Amino acid sequence: MTFQYLHPVHENLYSFSYDYNSDDTNSTTLDTTATYPGCRPTLGGPANNLPAGTLGAQPNCPASIFANLPQTSIAIPPTIIRKNDFAATGQLQLTPALQASLGLYFTNYRSSAQVEDPSVLAAYTAGPGSGYAPVALVNRTNTVNHLDPHVGFTYRVDPNLVLRASGGSSVTLPYASVISGLGSVDRPNGANNQAYTLSLANSALRPETTVAYDFGFDYRLSDSGIFSFDAYDNTVHNIFAAVTVATAPVANINAPGGYFQSSTVNGPIGRYYGLEAAFNKSVPLGFGYTLQGSFERAYLDQLPLPLYTSAINLVNGKQLDGSVNGQSAIPFAKGYGEIRYSGLHNSLVTLGADYEGANNPTYGPAYTIFNSTVRFEVAPSVAFQMAVDNISGFSTGTALGRALFNQGSGTVRQGPGAAGASLRTKSLQEVNPRTYRFTLQHKF
Repeated sequence: MTFQYLHPVHENLYSFSYDYNSDDTNSTTLDTTATYPGCRPTLGGPANNLPAGTLGAQPNCPASIFANLPQTSIAIPPTIIRKNDFAATGQLQLTPALQASLGLYFTNYRSSAQVEDPSVLAAYTAGPGSGYAPVALVNRTNTVNHLDPHVGFTYRVDPNLVLRASGGSSVTLPYASVISGLGSVDRPNGANNQAYTLSLANSALRPETTVAYDFGFDYRLSDSGIFSFDAYDNTVHNIFAAVTVATAPVANINAPGGYFQSSTVNGPIGRYYGLEAAFNKSVPLGFGYTLQGSFERAYLDQLPLPLYTSAINLVNGKQLDGSVNGQSAIPFAKGYGEIRYSGLHNSLVTLGADYEGANNPTYGPAYTIFNSTVRFEVAPSVAFQMAVDNISGFSTGTALGRALFNQGSGTVRQGPGAAGASLRTKSLQEVNPRTYRFTLQHKF
């Protein structure tokens, strides 16, 4: 539900808005039919039944039907998230050349999550193993209020040059799957480098707060193209970080890449800063172009020393490589270039190249992928278009599978051992294969 009120005053515009959002989540996986009489779903699986009289044994669950104990189908138990957002903004024309944008945003967040009872999980972990634990949910609630100011200025120096500056904060709220659930298992496969990882929910996870500053300008070139430049500095407090620690081997599961347990926690600070530049010219008829590039540093900072009770993936100053917060790896450098010709009757021809620098999501070396689009009219008001991505058919060598085991880059893991740090090699990931898209457009 959203309400917004706009109030213009001369050349200024004031607004007030309210937004209410309710998210009720309940997710299941695998088989959702009723459990067979005498059997009780477990968190793990597959797990062999245990001798009668021992913790976790299910003597009435027939082995003739279930070679292993059934695993619960619950992925996310019933979870409720309520959010109220209030915003008061103003766009002020201070002088003919200077415009200011002001905003104040208030967020109220309430969550009601469910997780496995820690005492039950601890008892089974110390006994036959966490995989034998029954479903024992306990409720966890959390309430957060957050106030975020925004301010921005735009100054037109002359008809060809505009300066921009902005600053403010915003909040990123946890979603259901990271605060509620029984835990999910990523079984060994080529994509995860044959590792076994148990991911647990964290109902105490607090929202991230981002404080961002940006300075930039737009300049009109002599050929009517636009050159844009931005320098930015974003600091994320309480950053979501997936902590991965090594665990003991799990019975009946072969994982050459190791056994790990992961949960999302609030790290101290994440820093993202860099430069972006772009040349762009778009015309209805004739030649145009796009050339853009960026340089970015993205890393965690101020991690405390007591965190390293075992070898983990959180390291101060390491460029984020996809092993920290569930996001893709962030390259140090990226770029895209395109030339295009727009002709009569809605015709178009383009040729582009996308460059991904080191530390890219494939966990391999830098690469460039080419693309092209051709469009022409086949009848009055009817246009045919063909777009091709990855023209050259570039591949990281993974054409026959999702990934190549043990051939990607290494993730630094800091720990208390004598060596201090180690590498956990990742699987080399694929890129999208050559793809064709055909479109027929009709304008009425």
